[in-house]
Amino acid sequence: MTLAYWKLRRFGPRALRVVARHKGESTAIAALEASLAQKIKPFAAAYDEVVRLRSATADAVRSLHAIVRAWLPLAQRDVQGLVSAEFGGRPEVADDVIVDARELLEQVKAAKAASGGAVPFQAACVGELERGVEAATKASRDAEAADARYGGLLRQLRQAAGELDAELQAVRGTLSARLGRRDPDLQKMRPRAVNEPDPDDDAGAPAPSPGVAPAAAGINSPTR
Repeated sequence: MTLAYWKLRRFGPRALRVVARHKGESTAIAALEASLAQKIKPFAAAYDEVVRLRSATADAVRSLHAIVRAWLPLAQRDVQGLVSAEFGGRPEVADDVIVDARELLEQVKAAKAASGGAVPFQAACVGELERGVEAATKASRDAEAADARYGGLLRQLRQAAGELDAELQAVRGTLSARLGRRDPDLQKMRPRAVNEPDPDDDAGAPAPSPGVAPAAAGINSPTR
């Protein structure tokens, strides 16, 4: 999985509207429309159904979501380049929560303090995230095994996500080549733009993550 599901759910309809707006300017852009529309529909349907079915998520997944949110203020303060609003997976979609947790884990592991050593909270954060990811992954697998319909739906979602992600990469590449790298409609398709509300967004897409404020200096442990 190369992009979190909630991000794909926001970007898919946005991309389709961008392509429709520019298809008269380039045959290459026009060629994207039909294929993109075909990829968006099954992904959005599977995503929305997973959210509906799993409104009562396993405790381990909700706990991991809480762990991620608890550590984000410190990470936002001390990990260079980290943007807390990029960690916005819905707690009822286990794959999104696990992807967010693994991404935060890798960024914290790689972070260095201004002195060149480890950031103060690194060991505690890494340990808690690793335990949480392990527990949530097991809970998610158990849920799939116990509910045949849910397991089948997740397999559909994962396949559709991979296809849509590849399609969106093609959209970005074609828009860059035909419209230029600074074009506003390309910029709104950049990964970090996923949290910026846009007129091309689908009303049914998940809300963007609000992010968190950085922790105050001197605070080295999360409040959960």
